Amino acid sequence: MEQRFVEQQIPTKDLVAHYKLWHGLTSATTVSDYSLSDKTGTPTGTDIVSVYPGLSFNGTDDFIDVGNHAGAIKTVAMWVKATSIAGFDYPIDLN
Repeated sequence: MEQRFVEQQIPTKDLVAHYKLWHGLTSATTVSDYSLSDKTGTPTGTDIVSVYPGLSFNGTDDFIDVGNHAGAIKTVAMWVKATSIAGFDYPIDLN
């Protein structure tokens, strides 16, 4: 039997946003929202690099700005591979 990769199917009902960062950046100015909400993100910083399967951030001032959707974010899921952790390093900031 031939092996193949089948991409996960995300239910879009009541989904606020879905960013497929493992696809890398398809644009230098936009991170596409694959939900039906059209809440695109903006890459911020100069060192964000597409590294399959994902993105590499420099750890100081690179991030994806998804705007202010007060009260909309309930759950966030991500995979993080840190090269080092010191003090209080947070992979997400909801403020």
